[in-house]
This record gives sequence, C-alpha cells and structure tokens, in this order.
Amino acid sequence: MDTFFSAVLGDLLSRSVSFLINRYHQQQKDAEENQQRLHRVLLRIEATVEEADRRCITNQAMLLQLRMLRDVMYRGYYFLDSFRYRNVQAHAQDEVGDHSLGLSHFCPLKRFCISTRTWKILSQVLEKKELQEMLDHLQGIVSDMQEFVVLMSSYPLLGDLLSRSISFMVDSYYQKHQGVEENLQCLHRLLLRIQAIVEEADSRHITNQAMLLQLRMLSNMMYRGYYFLDNFRCRIVQAHAQDEVRDHSLALSSFNPLKQFCFSTTTRKMVSEVSERKELHKMLGHLESIVSDMQEFVVFVSSYPRMSRQPYCSYLLLENCMFGRQEEQERVINFLLARHPPGGEEVIDVLPIIGPGRVGKSTLVEHVCHDERVRKYFSTIVFYGLGSIENNGDMAFLPDTGAVKYRNPVSGKQSLAIIELVDEMDDETWKKILHSLRGDHIAPVSKIIIMSRSNKIELFGTTKALQLDFLPKEVFWYFFKTIAFGSTSPVEEPKLASICMDIAASVNRSFIGLNVHGSILRSNICAQFWYSYLKRLKYYTDKHVRLFGEHPRDTNKNNGGLTYVWMHKNKHGCSGLATYKLYQASSISQNNLPTIRSIDMVSRNVKPRAKYEVLEWQSSIPPYYSYIAQYEILAQPKLMLPPKRKRSGALSEELV
Repeated sequence: MDTFFSAVLGDLLSRSVSFLINRYHQQQKDAEENQQRLHRVLLRIEATVEEADRRCITNQAMLLQLRMLRDVMYRGYYFLDSFRYRNVQAHAQDEVGDHSLGLSHFCPLKRFCISTRTWKILSQVLEKKELQEMLDHLQGIVSDMQEFVVLMSSYPLLGDLLSRSISFMVDSYYQKHQGVEENLQCLHRLLLRIQAIVEEADSRHITNQAMLLQLRMLSNMMYRGYYFLDNFRCRIVQAHAQDEVRDHSLALSSFNPLKQFCFSTTTRKMVSEVSERKELHKMLGHLESIVSDMQEFVVFVSSYPRMSRQPYCSYLLLENCMFGRQEEQERVINFLLARHPPGGEEVIDVLPIIGPGRVGKSTLVEHVCHDERVRKYFSTIVFYGLGSIENNGDMAFLPDTGAVKYRNPVSGKQSLAIIELVDEMDDETWKKILHSLRGDHIAPVSKIIIMSRSNKIELFGTTKALQLDFLPKEVFWYFFKTIAFGSTSPVEEPKLASICMDIAASVNRSFIGLNVHGSILRSNICAQFWYSYLKRLKYYTDKHVRLFGEHPRDTNKNNGGLTYVWMHKNKHGCSGLATYKLYQASSISQNNLPTIRSIDMVSRNVKPRAKYEVLEWQSSIPPYYSYIAQYEILAQPKLMLPPKRKRSGALSEELV
C-alpha cells in the first residue's frame, strides 16, 4: 500500500514539475522581450530627464514631475540590473549543479536537486510577474509625461525632443485592479500634470478666448481634485485613529456587549469605504478624460509669448503673488486696452468692480496697473480715494487731488482713473465727477475703474460689472495649505493635513484669516500645537456665531468692523472679553507699525494692556497693506453681551 501511494505521489510530483518546467520555458522568450522593453522605456525616461536637467525650468509642478521621473528612472535601472544579475547567478548555479550531480541515476542528491529546481522555477515565475508589473508601471509614468515633454519646448535649447513626444501619445495607461493607495498616487500624478499646464498657461499672454475658457475649467478641476485628494487622505487618517481607539476600548472580553455595536459600526464603515472607492475611481476617470482632451491646448500654449516678470523661483511661496484672480485680471486688462470706436473718443468707459470688504478689489486693480501692457497704453494712472471725493467741495479741481500711481510721458495722451468707494454714491456726485474728469487736461481720462461694496454702482458702468467674491472652498484650501505648510509636504504629514483642513473650514475663506492663521501654523509645525490651536479657534468662532449671528469674517459688513474676542489665559494671568477692530494701513505708514505681532499673542509671552494694537499681517504684494487690530479689554464683559440671548457653555475655556 505504501508503495502504491509513493508511486502515485511520485507521478503527481513529476507531472507538476514538468508542467512548471514547460511553463518556464514558454515564458523565457517573453521575459527576454520584457527586459528589452523595460530597457527601452528607461532610455526614454533617461533622455527626458537629461534634456530637462539642461534647462532652466521655473514651473514648480514640472520640477516636481522631473523629480518623480528621476526617482522612477533610478528605481527602474536598479530593478533591471538586479533582475539580470539574479539570472546570471541562477545560470551559474545550474551549471555547477548539473556537473556535480551528473554521476549516477541512483544518486541520492538528485531528489534534493529536483526539489530545489522546483522552488527555483516558482521563484522565477514570481520574478517575471514583478518584471511585468514594473514594465506596466513605467509605461504608465511615461504616458503621464506627455505635457511635460511638450511644455519643455517653450524653454531654450529644445532639439528633437518634441518629435519624441509624439510617441508618448501612442502609449495608453489603464488602471487594473489597483488598490486605494495606487489610485491615490495615480490621482496625484494626474493633478501634477494639470498643475504644470495651468502654471505654464498662467505665465503666457493668451488671447484665444476658447483657450481661456479651457484654462478656467482646468484650474477649477485642479483645485477640486486637490481638495478631493486631501479630504480623502484626511478621512483615512481619521478612520485609523477611530479604529485604534475602538480596538483599545473593546479589547476587554469576548462577551463585551459593546462588541455587537462594534460589528455594526464596522459594517457601516465597510459600506462607506466601498462608496469612497467608487468616488475615487469616478474622480480619477474624470481627470483622465480632462487631461486627454488638453493635448491641443498644451501645443497651442507653447506658441504664446511669456509674460516678462521676475522668475518664479524668486517667489516660491504663493503668499508672494496674487492667487486665484488671473481670469478677473485678464478681463480688466482687456477692458482697459479696448479701443474706442471711431467718433467715440470723448466717451469715458467705466468698469464697476463690486465685492465685500477685504475680498481683494484693491489688490486686483493694483496688479492690473503693474501690467506692462497697461503701462504702455496709458500715460497716467491716477487714484482717487474716498477722502479725495468727500473733501473736494468743487469737483472741478478733482483731477488735481488724486494720487498719481504711474506716469509715462512716452505713451499715448490718455489717462486711467481709479475711484475707490466704501459704500454708495449718489447720481449727482457721479455726474460731477464725470464732468470734471472729462475736462480739458493734458491727458484726458478715457477709462475709469470704480470699486465699492455696494451693488448700486453697477448703474454707473458702461460695461457689465465685475463681481468679486471669496474663493470657493476647494481653491481656498489649496491656498491655505500652501501657506500653512510652507516647504513641508502635506502628503508626508497626513495627521497635520487633517487638522489643517478643519482650521481652514473655521477660517471661512477669509483672505486675512488665511494669512494670519497660516503664518501662525507655519511657525510651529507640530500636531499638538495645531490641535490646541484648532480647539481654541473653533470655540471662539462658534461662540461668536452663537452670540452675534454671524462669522467674525462678516463683521466688517455690519457693526463697523467692531467685534468681540475672548482672550485666553497667558502666563501673566490675563484673560477675559475684549473688543476687536481690524483696520488697514498703507505702505506709506510702514514705519509706525505695532511691535506686537499675532504670533506673540499666541505664544502667551505678552502682557496686554487695557488698550493695545497688534500687527496681524503685513502683505508682501501690492498694494502692500498692513492689517492692524485694536484691542480693548473690557472691565465688565457681561454688560457688553446681548441682553436677551441665552448663553450656553462657560467662558472659562482658553481662546485665541
């Protein structure tokens, strides 16, 4: 009986070995071809990397793509050389083994040899699978670099690399049974491709209106994609944290009655994860479709001239450039450069710009006035503030009361007037202003930009008013995380990114809050500090909304900007309720700024007086405003609160 089973097992073993050997020999040819294909793909990547290294690329997204491409190239060559080296070693061992065991058919070591060869064949099958996976991965990377290669044509020293990029169009990359992490990485690569295109397009004078619409769509999708990616990763971090707490609290007994609840929670979590993966695949497919539709856009972009401006590497942080207003800027410039029809030279064109306080109206207009095209077109750019209009009883002298922003005697004899109002203006005053600006001057006014928070100035325009609002949450998040993290990568700090997203939601899309809170967070990149800061900020914001019915950002539209803030306790024992009013100072008043900064208040090293001022934020872009907060600690805070509003919660918690 033992002999029979031994014979059956021996036969099965020999058939298995012969099957593996036949499969091994059939795949030998495919493995050699895959090695050659892998080498060719690596050569394409190496050629692209070497060509890019010779150029002064200033596009930050392209630099990130170049770094990723270089790392993949090194990994690919290491894998290829290691694969070939293992093959050489295996062949050498086969020759030694065949020579030493080719003695007798009854050699007892031959049974061991068969077993060893079986494991060796299994190992080689796995290695060939790894080779195929590496080849597919690199082909996907190469197909993702289409725009990178084309955009390099806009930089100096481009030879025949553009023709090589045509072959990139032939490759296609399909996502097959990838996990969540692989899909997240693929989504990040797609977003980098889109970011590279957007940055390159923003640096050029594009006049094609259809391309400008494409650029707007592409920018919006980039911000939505980054918001989705960061939000998805934050949910993963929060889910892991909840799992750790639940596992620790329920790991008590197998009869714990809470475990039934745990099972139902786990079921809901699995259903949620399936839904999230579906959303991830949907976003990935949508972005892939968007990128595939932008091939002509990328080629056309390279034909437009670059804007003459300082290199991007001199302001790596987004806080040093106007963000999110490129489309509005081009619209204002197009209005200013539009010529009058024949016979209409005496008509003054008026563009109203309307938006809430501190939404960026002055910043937008200031950047427009710094544009070279505008400065070549107008000989004089004059600014009229509220004081120039209110204090000027005789409107005939209004042209002499403005502040000259720019003067170019070489340009044509026409001027641009910029009028800034806080709220409204009556029709009679507006007619007087137009009459005085239309007078006989050396450079008569041909265009007017009027800014206000009131929608009523829309009636003064000769063209459709430009409405400015706060940035959408996806765009705001992209800006906020850049300011808060600085040179630190949010991808490498998922816990901090999760806290940062909650802080950004509490700031409620405020430009001032973005820069104030973002700079405070960047000063101490620590999870404990960020979490403590989030708790205090949420407490203050929630209490303000509960007591006054509005977010602190909106107090400028009501109540004259005066609001209340609950001070946290510091080492000097100071705490309580204080009034808070924010105002801005022009660049002329930079020498008289407060010495106390917002970070000093958070560090709790300052002993506040009854009245004091704090420098909240100093802008580094035109018009270079500084924002100063006036604090006054109240002796009897209860009298300052709404009398008939029910108060919930104690005021004893610490608050910034």
